Amino acid sequence: MGPIKETALPDVVLEVLGAHLKLPKRATVVPGGSVPGLEGILRPDLEVRTRDTVYIVLVRHRLTAQDVAMALLARETLATRGGGAARVEPVLLGKVISPRVRELAATVGVHLFQLGWQVQLGGSGGDGIGLRARRVSSAKSWSVTFSLLRTGPTSVKALARETGLSYGWAHATVAKLLDMGVASRTAEGVSIVDVGKLLNGVAWERPLEELRVRTVRMDGKDAMEVAMRVHSALDDLRMAHAFTAWTAGAAYTGYVQRSDSVHVYLPKGSWDFLREFEDREGGIDLVAYVPDRDVFASVERVEGLTLVGPAQALLDLAGLGHAAHDLALEMARRYAGNVR
Repeated sequence: MGPIKETALPDVVLEVLGAHLKLPKRATVVPGGSVPGLEGILRPDLEVRTRDTVYIVLVRHRLTAQDVAMALLARETLATRGGGAARVEPVLLGKVISPRVRELAATVGVHLFQLGWQVQLGGSGGDGIGLRARRVSSAKSWSVTFSLLRTGPTSVKALARETGLSYGWAHATVAKLLDMGVASRTAEGVSIVDVGKLLNGVAWERPLEELRVRTVRMDGKDAMEVAMRVHSALDDLRMAHAFTAWTAGAAYTGYVQRSDSVHVYLPKGSWDFLREFEDREGGIDLVAYVPDRDVFASVERVEGLTLVGPAQALLDLAGLGHAAHDLALEMARRYAGNVR
């Protein structure tokens, strides 16, 4: 199938449609909504469009005779209205389908397909709409997002497997990304298509400034020299720490935009230690942040510094907003294979 916008329905629903309807590769799938001529009659969960046919699809936990009747009414209404170049066909998918409903659908010629019992449909009653992640910047959702940046196009199932998260969580994150317009879906899978928009969205969701707890002035030749000095002192004390934002971005990419600040995560309770470094006549800002997740579990040693992992570094750079946008894009290019 061709371009697909997220429908909040599990991938298996699209697979069932493709198999039973024998859809061509150039077919497109778009979220359901108001279909002209069917206002107040039927609101499909999604539409599948081919060159000469538009399938309006309803997904239900339990299909009823009323669902069949509404599908038939929709088809007859659109046929009477006419004027469209494409034929319109209603399609019903359900997990529970009684023999009576099957017989009725066959009698009136409405497409009806069975979903497996293991398919998870969100919502209640008959609605097939699933959940979306509230924020892509949350720890789990960002894990999925960064994995998608690195490996896309890929499937939701593969994202869940790679991140060790549930299929439901991976699916909810992908749904959110597609809602934001930063990802798209094709026959090859899901991929990020607008990194700039993704970074802007993260800046709005999780401003890094909200995690800042201390800023002290330090004397030093440049930011890297100060970072090495701080790192050595913290290492000697065996104090958990991880450099991030500008400091991590510069170390990972070699792309230096500014040399007047050093950025580091420190665990709660260790911030007073920063006073040991303070020199009010200095020209370098040492900025400390409190972690909102376990940033120390995935640290890497680069150029003699302990840095947050690339995924966290990109998230934090994005959280700096416009000021660090270029460095965030460079990080994305270095660590996400499909970003240009």
